[in-house]
Amino acid sequence: MSIPALAQGLSDVEIPSLAVATLKSPGYWDRLYVTLLWLDEIHEMGMASKLFRKLASLFLPGSERSSLTFEEEQRLNQIIALLKLVALPTLKQRELEEVCRGNMVMALRAGLNLSSGIMSAYLFFDEPDLAARFAQNVTRVLGTNMETIGSNSIVIAETGERLSPTVQNWLRSYNSAFSSDVERSSVERSQYLQRDDNVKLLAGSERTILTKLLEVYDVLRFPHLALLEGEAEESASGLRKEPLKMDRSLLPEPGSMGEKAELVRGAYRGAAAVEQAVTRERENLIKEISGDPRKLRAVFFTAVRARSIPRTVAVLRLLVERDELLSMLSGDEQLKHYLVSVWPEMYGAAAADELARNPNSRQSVQKFLQYLLQERLGLPVGEAARVGAQLSNAFKQRGKNELQNLAYFDVQDQTFKWMA
Repeated sequence: MSIPALAQGLSDVEIPSLAVATLKSPGYWDRLYVTLLWLDEIHEMGMASKLFRKLASLFLPGSERSSLTFEEEQRLNQIIALLKLVALPTLKQRELEEVCRGNMVMALRAGLNLSSGIMSAYLFFDEPDLAARFAQNVTRVLGTNMETIGSNSIVIAETGERLSPTVQNWLRSYNSAFSSDVERSSVERSQYLQRDDNVKLLAGSERTILTKLLEVYDVLRFPHLALLEGEAEESASGLRKEPLKMDRSLLPEPGSMGEKAELVRGAYRGAAAVEQAVTRERENLIKEISGDPRKLRAVFFTAVRARSIPRTVAVLRLLVERDELLSMLSGDEQLKHYLVSVWPEMYGAAAADELARNPNSRQSVQKFLQYLLQERLGLPVGEAARVGAQLSNAFKQRGKNELQNLAYFDVQDQTFKWMA
Protein backbone atom coordinates (compact mmCIF):
# COMPACT_ATOMS: atom_id res chain seq x y z
CA MET A 1 0.00 0.00 0.00
CA SER A 2 1.48 3.33 -1.00
CA ILE A 3 0.67 6.40 1.08
CA PRO A 4 0.27 9.24 -1.40
CA ALA A 5 -1.45 11.34 1.24
CA LEU A 6 1.81 11.89 3.08
CA ALA A 7 4.82 12.39 0.88
CA GLN A 8 7.10 11.79 3.86
CA GLY A 9 5.45 8.51 4.84
CA LEU A 10 6.73 5.06 3.96
CA SER A 11 5.13 2.70 1.48
CA ASP A 12 5.04 -1.05 2.02
CA VAL A 13 7.53 -1.62 -0.78
CA GLU A 14 10.16 0.20 1.30
CA ILE A 15 9.71 -1.97 4.38
CA PRO A 16 11.64 -5.09 3.24
CA SER A 17 14.77 -3.02 2.57
CA LEU A 18 14.73 -1.28 5.97
CA ALA A 19 18.13 -1.46 7.66
CA VAL A 20 20.02 0.27 10.45
CA ALA A 21 21.74 2.42 7.85
CA THR A 22 18.31 3.53 6.58
CA LEU A 23 17.45 4.95 10.00
CA LYS A 24 20.57 7.08 9.81
CA SER A 25 19.43 8.87 6.65
CA PRO A 26 18.22 12.48 7.09
CA GLY A 27 14.60 12.87 8.15
CA TYR A 28 13.94 9.14 8.40
CA TRP A 29 12.68 9.18 12.00
CA ASP A 30 10.11 11.78 11.00
CA ARG A 31 9.05 9.58 8.07
CA LEU A 32 8.55 6.66 10.46
CA TYR A 33 6.50 8.80 12.82
CA VAL A 34 4.29 10.21 10.07
CA THR A 35 3.69 6.66 8.81
CA LEU A 36 2.79 5.55 12.33
CA LEU A 37 0.21 8.32 12.73
CA TRP A 38 -1.30 7.58 9.32
CA LEU A 39 -1.57 3.83 10.04
CA ASP A 40 -3.26 4.68 13.33
CA GLU A 41 -5.69 7.07 11.61
CA ILE A 42 -6.83 4.49 9.04
CA HIS A 43 -6.54 1.50 11.41
CA GLU A 44 -4.16 -0.27 9.02
CA MET A 45 -3.23 -3.18 11.28
CA GLY A 46 -1.62 -5.33 8.61
CA MET A 47 1.00 -2.83 7.51
CA ALA A 48 1.62 -1.77 11.13
CA SER A 49 2.37 -5.41 12.00
CA LYS A 50 4.63 -5.79 8.98
CA LEU A 51 6.52 -2.61 9.85
CA PHE A 52 7.07 -3.28 13.55
CA ARG A 53 8.30 -6.82 12.87
CA LYS A 54 10.78 -5.52 10.35
CA LEU A 55 11.97 -2.84 12.77
CA ALA A 56 12.28 -5.43 15.55
CA SER A 57 14.52 -7.52 13.28
CA LEU A 58 17.06 -4.68 13.34
CA PHE A 59 17.90 -5.72 16.90
CA LEU A 60 18.85 -9.25 15.82
CA PRO A 61 22.51 -10.35 15.60
CA GLY A 62 24.14 -9.34 12.33
CA SER A 63 21.90 -6.31 11.85
CA GLU A 64 24.59 -3.71 12.61
CA ARG A 65 22.67 -2.78 15.73
CA SER A 66 25.91 -1.62 17.34
CA SER A 67 25.94 1.46 15.11
CA LEU A 68 22.77 2.74 16.76
CA THR A 69 23.20 5.23 19.57
CA PHE A 70 21.46 4.68 22.90
CA GLU A 71 18.97 7.43 22.02
CA GLU A 72 18.26 5.81 18.64
CA GLU A 73 17.64 2.43 20.27
CA GLN A 74 15.19 4.03 22.69
CA ARG A 75 13.41 5.81 19.86
CA LEU A 76 13.22 2.61 17.80
CA ASN A 77 11.78 0.67 20.74
CA GLN A 78 9.15 3.36 21.24
CA ILE A 79 8.09 3.28 17.59
CA ILE A 80 7.88 -0.52 17.68
CA ALA A 81 5.67 -0.36 20.79
CA LEU A 82 3.37 2.22 19.20
CA LEU A 83 3.07 0.18 16.00
CA LYS A 84 2.16 -2.84 18.11
CA LEU A 85 -0.69 -0.87 19.66
CA VAL A 86 -1.95 0.03 16.18
CA ALA A 87 -1.81 -3.69 15.29
CA LEU A 88 -3.08 -4.83 18.71
CA PRO A 89 -5.60 -7.50 17.56
CA THR A 90 -2.90 -9.25 15.51
CA LEU A 91 -0.57 -9.76 18.48
CA LYS A 92 0.02 -12.98 20.32
CA GLN A 93 -1.10 -13.02 23.94
CA ARG A 94 2.38 -12.43 25.35
CA GLU A 95 3.04 -9.53 22.95
CA LEU A 96 -0.32 -7.98 23.84
CA GLU A 97 0.39 -8.18 27.56
CA GLU A 98 3.87 -6.70 27.22
CA VAL A 99 2.83 -3.72 25.11
CA CYS A 100 -0.31 -2.85 27.09
CA ARG A 101 1.38 -3.13 30.45
CA GLY A 102 3.81 -0.28 29.87
CA ASN A 103 3.00 1.79 26.80
CA MET A 104 -0.61 2.97 26.83
CA VAL A 105 0.06 6.39 28.34
CA MET A 106 3.10 6.85 26.10
CA ALA A 107 0.86 6.13 23.10
CA LEU A 108 -1.69 8.73 24.19
CA ARG A 109 1.06 11.29 24.68
CA ALA A 110 2.47 10.49 21.23
CA GLY A 111 -0.91 11.18 19.60
CA LEU A 112 -2.46 7.75 18.96
CA ASN A 113 -6.25 7.54 19.08
CA LEU A 114 -6.46 4.34 21.13
CA SER A 115 -10.21 4.38 21.74
CA SER A 116 -10.91 4.56 18.00
CA GLY A 117 -8.34 1.82 17.45
CA ILE A 118 -10.04 -0.45 19.98
CA MET A 119 -13.43 0.08 18.31
CA SER A 120 -11.85 -0.77 14.96
CA ALA A 121 -10.24 -3.85 16.52
CA TYR A 122 -13.67 -5.29 17.27
CA LEU A 123 -14.30 -5.46 13.51
CA PHE A 124 -11.11 -7.50 13.13
CA PHE A 125 -12.72 -10.50 14.81
CA ASP A 126 -15.36 -12.48 12.96
CA GLU A 127 -16.79 -13.97 16.16
CA PRO A 128 -18.25 -11.84 18.98
CA ASP A 129 -16.71 -14.20 21.53
CA LEU A 130 -13.24 -13.54 20.16
CA ALA A 131 -13.80 -9.77 20.31
CA ALA A 132 -15.06 -10.06 23.89
CA ARG A 133 -12.04 -12.16 24.90
CA PHE A 134 -9.72 -9.61 23.31
CA ALA A 135 -11.37 -6.77 25.25
CA GLN A 136 -11.17 -8.73 28.51
CA ASN A 137 -7.47 -9.45 27.99
CA VAL A 138 -6.61 -5.82 27.31
CA THR A 139 -8.74 -4.64 30.25
CA ARG A 140 -7.03 -7.09 32.59
CA VAL A 141 -3.54 -6.03 31.53
CA LEU A 142 -4.46 -2.35 31.65
CA GLY A 143 -5.35 -2.90 35.29
CA THR A 144 -1.69 -3.77 35.97
CA ASN A 145 -0.21 -0.81 34.08
CA MET A 146 2.28 1.19 36.17
CA GLU A 147 2.70 4.24 33.92
CA THR A 148 1.92 7.48 35.73
CA ILE A 149 -0.42 10.37 35.00
CA GLY A 150 0.34 13.45 37.08
CA SER A 151 2.69 13.65 40.05
CA ASN A 152 0.35 13.92 43.05
CA SER A 153 -0.75 10.93 45.09
CA ILE A 154 -4.24 9.57 44.50
CA VAL A 155 -6.46 9.40 47.58
CA ILE A 156 -9.13 6.69 47.56
CA ALA A 157 -12.12 8.33 49.23
CA GLU A 158 -13.58 5.13 50.69
CA THR A 159 -10.41 4.05 52.49
CA GLY A 160 -8.27 7.18 52.70
CA GLU A 161 -5.36 5.33 51.09
CA ARG A 162 -2.70 7.41 49.35
CA LEU A 163 -1.49 5.73 46.19
CA SER A 164 0.98 6.61 43.44
CA PRO A 165 -0.70 8.07 40.31
CA THR A 166 -0.30 4.96 38.15
CA VAL A 167 -2.81 3.82 35.56
CA GLN A 168 -3.65 0.92 37.86
CA ASN A 169 -4.54 3.28 40.71
CA TRP A 170 -6.37 5.80 38.53
CA LEU A 171 -8.62 2.96 37.38
CA ARG A 172 -9.14 1.95 40.99
CA SER A 173 -10.17 5.51 41.80
CA TYR A 174 -12.48 5.64 38.78
CA ASN A 175 -14.14 2.32 39.62
CA SER A 176 -14.65 3.32 43.24
CA ALA A 177 -16.70 6.34 42.14
CA PHE A 178 -19.52 4.13 40.79
CA SER A 179 -21.51 1.11 41.81
CA SER A 180 -20.33 -2.09 40.16
CA ASP A 181 -23.53 -2.39 38.12
CA VAL A 182 -23.26 1.07 36.53
CA GLU A 183 -22.35 1.06 32.83
CA ARG A 184 -20.26 4.08 31.87
CA SER A 185 -20.53 6.36 28.90
CA SER A 186 -19.31 9.91 28.36
CA VAL A 187 -21.85 11.14 30.92
CA GLU A 188 -20.38 9.10 33.77
CA ARG A 189 -16.82 9.89 32.72
CA SER A 190 -17.63 13.59 32.68
CA GLN A 191 -19.09 13.37 36.19
CA TYR A 192 -15.96 11.72 37.52
CA LEU A 193 -13.58 14.10 35.75
CA GLN A 194 -15.44 17.18 36.99
CA ARG A 195 -16.06 16.08 40.57
CA ASP A 196 -13.16 13.91 41.67
CA ASP A 197 -10.69 15.69 43.99
CA ASN A 198 -7.72 13.81 42.54
CA VAL A 199 -8.54 14.94 39.00
CA LYS A 200 -8.82 18.55 40.14
CA LEU A 201 -5.12 18.51 41.01
CA LEU A 202 -4.05 17.51 37.50
CA ALA A 203 -2.59 19.97 35.02
CA GLY A 204 -4.65 20.45 31.87
CA SER A 205 -2.43 18.29 29.67
CA GLU A 206 -2.42 15.44 32.21
CA ARG A 207 -6.18 15.69 32.57
CA THR A 208 -6.49 15.28 28.80
CA ILE A 209 -4.40 12.11 28.96
CA LEU A 210 -6.51 10.74 31.82
CA THR A 211 -9.69 11.52 29.88
CA LYS A 212 -8.41 9.60 26.88
CA LEU A 213 -7.29 6.70 29.06
CA LEU A 214 -10.71 6.40 30.73
CA GLU A 215 -12.35 6.51 27.31
CA VAL A 216 -10.20 3.56 26.23
CA TYR A 217 -11.11 1.73 29.44
CA ASP A 218 -14.84 2.25 28.92
CA VAL A 219 -14.67 1.30 25.23
CA LEU A 220 -13.09 -1.97 26.36
CA ARG A 221 -15.71 -2.62 29.03
CA PHE A 222 -18.85 -1.15 27.42
CA PRO A 223 -18.34 -1.13 23.63
CA HIS A 224 -22.09 -1.06 22.96
CA LEU A 225 -22.38 2.33 24.65
CA ALA A 226 -19.40 3.72 22.76
CA LEU A 227 -20.91 2.60 19.46
CA LEU A 228 -24.27 4.17 20.23
CA GLU A 229 -22.71 7.48 21.18
CA GLY A 230 -20.34 7.55 18.24
CA GLU A 231 -17.44 8.15 20.63
CA ALA A 232 -14.70 6.45 18.62
CA GLU A 233 -13.52 9.81 17.20
CA GLU A 234 -14.72 12.21 19.88
CA SER A 235 -13.57 13.55 23.23
CA ALA A 236 -15.54 12.00 26.07
CA SER A 237 -14.81 14.47 28.87
CA GLY A 238 -17.62 16.93 28.17
CA LEU A 239 -14.97 19.67 27.96
CA ARG A 240 -13.71 21.54 24.91
CA LYS A 241 -11.79 19.10 22.77
CA GLU A 242 -8.07 19.84 22.63
CA PRO A 243 -6.01 18.10 19.96
CA LEU A 244 -3.27 15.95 21.41
CA LYS A 245 0.19 17.31 20.81
CA MET A 246 3.03 14.88 20.47
CA ASP A 247 5.64 14.93 23.24
CA ARG A 248 8.78 16.31 21.61
CA SER A 249 10.91 14.13 23.89
CA LEU A 250 9.43 11.09 22.12
CA LEU A 251 10.42 9.83 18.72
CA PRO A 252 10.98 12.41 16.01
CA GLU A 253 13.28 15.37 15.77
CA PRO A 254 11.64 18.76 16.31
CA GLY A 255 9.60 19.77 13.31
CA SER A 256 6.05 20.06 12.07
CA MET A 257 4.99 16.39 12.26
CA GLY A 258 2.38 17.03 14.96
CA GLU A 259 0.84 19.79 12.88
CA LYS A 260 0.75 17.57 9.80
CA ALA A 261 -0.85 14.77 11.79
CA GLU A 262 -3.60 17.11 13.01
CA LEU A 263 -4.11 18.36 9.47
CA VAL A 264 -4.60 14.83 8.16
CA ARG A 265 -6.81 13.76 11.08
CA GLY A 266 -9.03 16.81 10.79
CA ALA A 267 -9.34 16.56 7.02
CA TYR A 268 -10.12 12.87 7.13
CA ARG A 269 -12.92 13.31 9.67
CA GLY A 270 -14.44 16.23 7.78
CA ALA A 271 -16.86 18.76 9.25
CA ALA A 272 -17.97 17.76 12.74
CA ALA A 273 -21.65 18.46 12.07
CA VAL A 274 -21.66 16.31 8.94
CA GLU A 275 -19.89 13.44 10.67
CA GLN A 276 -22.29 13.59 13.61
CA ALA A 277 -25.26 13.48 11.21
CA VAL A 278 -23.81 10.41 9.48
CA THR A 279 -23.18 8.74 12.84
CA ARG A 280 -26.78 9.36 13.95
CA GLU A 281 -28.11 7.94 10.68
CA ARG A 282 -25.89 4.89 11.07
CA GLU A 283 -27.22 4.25 14.57
CA ASN A 284 -30.82 4.58 13.36
CA LEU A 285 -30.17 2.28 10.42
CA ILE A 286 -28.72 -0.46 12.62
CA LYS A 287 -31.99 -0.47 14.54
CA GLU A 288 -34.13 -0.30 11.39
CA ILE A 289 -32.59 -3.12 9.38
CA SER A 290 -32.18 -5.62 12.25
CA GLY A 291 -29.40 -7.39 10.39
CA ASP A 292 -31.46 -7.97 7.21
CA PRO A 293 -29.31 -7.14 4.13
CA ARG A 294 -32.41 -6.83 1.95
CA LYS A 295 -33.65 -3.97 4.12
CA LEU A 296 -30.23 -2.34 3.93
CA ARG A 297 -30.26 -2.36 0.14
CA ALA A 298 -33.81 -1.01 0.04
CA VAL A 299 -32.81 1.84 2.37
CA PHE A 300 -29.82 2.56 0.14
CA PHE A 301 -31.92 3.13 -2.99
CA THR A 302 -34.46 5.20 -1.05
CA ALA A 303 -31.72 7.41 0.40
CA VAL A 304 -30.14 7.98 -3.02
CA ARG A 305 -33.48 8.90 -4.60
CA ALA A 306 -34.11 11.35 -1.74
CA ARG A 307 -30.60 12.79 -2.19
CA SER A 308 -30.03 12.44 1.55
CA ILE A 309 -26.26 12.78 1.93
CA PRO A 310 -25.87 11.72 5.62
CA ARG A 311 -28.19 8.73 5.20
CA THR A 312 -26.57 7.60 1.95
CA VAL A 313 -23.05 7.84 3.40
CA ALA A 314 -24.20 5.95 6.50
CA VAL A 315 -25.72 3.20 4.34
CA LEU A 316 -22.54 2.97 2.26
CA ARG A 317 -20.48 2.47 5.40
CA LEU A 318 -22.78 -0.30 6.59
CA LEU A 319 -22.81 -1.94 3.15
CA VAL A 320 -19.00 -2.07 3.18
CA GLU A 321 -18.76 -3.18 6.81
CA ARG A 322 -21.21 -6.02 6.17
CA ASP A 323 -19.67 -7.08 2.85
CA GLU A 324 -22.87 -6.15 1.02
CA LEU A 325 -21.71 -3.43 -1.37
CA LEU A 326 -19.72 -5.77 -3.61
CA SER A 327 -22.53 -8.32 -3.54
CA MET A 328 -24.99 -5.64 -4.61
CA LEU A 329 -22.79 -4.47 -7.49
CA SER A 330 -22.24 -7.98 -8.80
CA GLY A 331 -25.66 -9.45 -8.03
CA ASP A 332 -28.18 -6.69 -8.75
CA GLU A 333 -28.64 -7.07 -12.51
CA GLN A 334 -31.10 -4.20 -12.75
CA LEU A 335 -28.65 -1.79 -11.11
CA LYS A 336 -25.79 -3.03 -13.25
CA HIS A 337 -27.81 -2.75 -16.46
CA TYR A 338 -28.73 0.84 -15.62
CA LEU A 339 -25.15 1.84 -14.84
CA VAL A 340 -23.81 0.21 -18.01
CA SER A 341 -26.34 2.22 -20.02
CA VAL A 342 -25.45 5.64 -18.56
CA TRP A 343 -21.73 5.36 -17.95
CA PRO A 344 -20.47 5.46 -21.59
CA GLU A 345 -21.52 9.09 -21.95
CA MET A 346 -20.08 10.05 -18.54
CA TYR A 347 -16.96 7.94 -18.23
CA GLY A 348 -16.48 6.30 -21.61
CA ALA A 349 -17.24 2.88 -23.04
CA ALA A 350 -14.21 1.28 -21.35
CA ALA A 351 -15.59 2.04 -17.87
CA ALA A 352 -18.98 0.58 -18.76
CA ASP A 353 -17.35 -2.54 -20.25
CA GLU A 354 -15.21 -3.00 -17.11
CA LEU A 355 -18.33 -2.78 -14.92
CA ALA A 356 -20.10 -5.38 -17.06
CA ARG A 357 -17.13 -7.76 -16.95
CA ASN A 358 -15.84 -7.15 -13.43
CA PRO A 359 -18.21 -5.12 -11.22
CA ASN A 360 -16.03 -5.66 -8.14
CA SER A 361 -12.78 -4.37 -9.60
CA ARG A 362 -11.15 -1.29 -8.09
CA GLN A 363 -11.98 0.72 -11.21
CA SER A 364 -15.65 -0.28 -11.14
CA VAL A 365 -16.12 0.36 -7.41
CA GLN A 366 -14.34 3.70 -7.66
CA LYS A 367 -16.46 4.83 -10.63
CA PHE A 368 -19.62 3.67 -8.86
CA LEU A 369 -18.78 5.82 -5.82
CA GLN A 370 -17.87 8.79 -8.01
CA TYR A 371 -21.15 8.46 -9.90
CA LEU A 372 -23.18 8.04 -6.74
CA LEU A 373 -21.57 10.78 -4.67
CA GLN A 374 -20.90 13.40 -7.35
CA GLU A 375 -23.60 12.85 -9.98
CA ARG A 376 -26.50 11.63 -7.87
CA LEU A 377 -25.85 13.43 -4.57
CA GLY A 378 -24.11 16.48 -6.03
CA LEU A 379 -21.10 16.46 -3.71
CA PRO A 380 -18.03 18.45 -4.74
CA VAL A 381 -15.18 16.28 -6.00
CA GLY A 382 -13.05 16.82 -2.88
CA GLU A 383 -15.85 15.93 -0.46
CA ALA A 384 -16.83 12.90 -2.54
CA ALA A 385 -13.21 11.72 -2.55
CA ARG A 386 -13.08 12.15 1.25
CA VAL A 387 -15.98 9.73 1.58
CA GLY A 388 -14.20 7.49 -0.91
CA ALA A 389 -11.05 7.51 1.26
CA GLN A 390 -13.06 6.53 4.32
CA LEU A 391 -14.75 3.68 2.46
CA SER A 392 -11.41 2.60 1.05
CA ASN A 393 -10.11 2.20 4.60
CA ALA A 394 -13.25 0.28 5.57
CA PHE A 395 -12.68 -2.10 2.66
CA LYS A 396 -9.10 -2.59 3.86
CA GLN A 397 -10.31 -3.48 7.34
CA ARG A 398 -12.53 -6.15 5.78
CA GLY A 399 -9.55 -7.68 4.01
CA LYS A 400 -10.39 -6.23 0.57
CA ASN A 401 -6.82 -5.15 -0.15
CA GLU A 402 -7.52 -4.56 -3.82
CA LEU A 403 -9.86 -1.69 -2.83
CA GLN A 404 -7.48 0.08 -0.46
CA ASN A 405 -6.53 2.90 -2.84
CA LEU A 406 -9.75 4.49 -4.04
CA ALA A 407 -8.94 8.02 -2.86
CA TYR A 408 -6.38 9.88 -0.77
CA PHE A 409 -5.62 13.17 0.98
CA ASP A 410 -3.03 15.37 -0.74
CA VAL A 411 -1.31 17.29 2.07
CA GLN A 412 0.32 19.76 -0.30
CA ASP A 413 -2.99 20.78 -1.88
CA GLN A 414 -4.95 20.04 1.34
CA THR A 415 -7.69 18.33 -0.67
CA PHE A 416 -8.95 14.81 -1.16
CA LYS A 417 -8.51 13.29 -4.60
CA TRP A 418 -9.55 10.13 -6.37
CA MET A 419 -6.68 7.81 -7.19
CA ALA A 420 -5.77 7.72 -10.89
